[in-house]
Amino acid sequence: MSQASKFFDAAESRISGQDFGDLVESFQFELSSSNGTETFVIDCGKKCIVRGSVKEPSCTFTMSEDDFVKLLMKEVQPAELFMSGKLQLDGDMAVALKFQQVLEGIEVDPKEVFGSSSFKRSML
Repeated sequence: MSQASKFFDAAESRISGQDFGDLVESFQFELSSSNGTETFVIDCGKKCIVRGSVKEPSCTFTMSEDDFVKLLMKEVQPAELFMSGKLQLDGDMAVALKFQQVLEGIEVDPKEVFGSSSFKRSML
């Protein structure tokens, strides 16, 4: 199971009970690794996780799975990934900036999902 799948599995078990207020956008993630590309969507309006793409996400983040994990673990800042070209964004930038609010709403602790350090993560 990929690291991304572990995160989205944890998010899926929590998302239905979350209150995102008036946030109804969908956030699509295209995450690449040596095994190919996996796509996941956090749909705030429907309060669900979608495995695979949706027709019209509010925004799409494209990055490596490793950078996604680093982002969740707060080992790297989104602006750093974006400015270095490691994170591409397609869609509404204003919506993309709301993603931190979504993560806080889902209440998944990345350290519980991935372990407490990059070393542990690379050993999984």
